[in-house]
Amino acid sequence: MDISSLLQSSIGQNLISGAASKLGMEESKAQSIVAIGLPVLMSAIQKNASNPQTASGLNSALESSQHDGSILQNLSGFLSQDSFSDGNKILGHLLGGKKTSVENAISQKSGAETSQVASTLSMLAPVVMGFMGEQKRQNNLDINGIAGMIGGLMQDGNNGGQQSTAMSIATKILDQDGDGSITDDIMELGSKFLGGLFKK
Repeated sequence: MDISSLLQSSIGQNLISGAASKLGMEESKAQSIVAIGLPVLMSAIQKNASNPQTASGLNSALESSQHDGSILQNLSGFLSQDSFSDGNKILGHLLGGKKTSVENAISQKSGAETSQVASTLSMLAPVVMGFMGEQKRQNNLDINGIAGMIGGLMQDGNNGGQQSTAMSIATKILDQDGDGSITDDIMELGSKFLGGLFKK
């Protein structure tokens, strides 16, 4: 399964419709947030997996029962809860000081309020971690295997060129020292990835 297949699967579509319903926004806006946010979070996980200082903690998190993939079997139950504080914590770990800048930039691209973006990403993060944890178990992957698998998710499929671009832009966003051009990069990520993904 590549990233476009994941977004278009029942998991991706239920997450999009659930977030839109819960947060009172148009489904198209939720779709934009998830489609842009997913490659950014995937890139952040890959970056953490490739860094010796953070790889061990990420590996432990993916091996915990909290991220064993069970969330994927009860997505409606997860989306019905009142608080997504765990997702917010995951975002803090993965995005660090870029969290607010990424949320603001996605807000500009999607047209959603910043609070809606933050809440949607807080729903998305545990789902992504659950998916990665499930893949780790099913395929017996170590942390290096996780990093490699993400590269495959971002580049496989019929839209490989667009997905490679998404990976490149997402990585650039996370690697920047300042916040100046994050908005431009998010705009580019949305234009190159989102357009090709949902306008077939």
